[in-house]
Amino acid sequence: MPALPTPFRAALGVVATVLDNAKDFPDKAIELPMLAVSTALQLSLRAQQRYAALAAKGDDLLSGRHTTDEPPPWATFDEPVDEPVDEPVTPKKTVRKPRGAAPSAFDAVGDED
Repeated sequence: MPALPTPFRAALGVVATVLDNAKDFPDKAIELPMLAVSTALQLSLRAQQRYAALAAKGDDLLSGRHTTDEPPPWATFDEPVDEPVDEPVTPKKTVRKPRGAAPSAFDAVGDED
């Protein structure tokens, strides 16, 4: 028997693969809507990222800036910032006295100051 051409043999391989996958199709049919949605969302996100990258390159071209790996001179996010240290303030006791009665022993604690 003479050998068949390679494209014909490849087409037969595709047919065999489709037949093998057709047996499992009823089980995988439930997954198809979720697969379609997740694929669409993934493609949408990639398109947005590419669009933003192209817009940034366009902005760089219009402004004549050359992008470098060096941070801009005004960036100070890597340098420590010295903040003034205030003395801790001790809050005063703000317990109200009961109406019409003498304060309890608990309320009188700390009133020695």
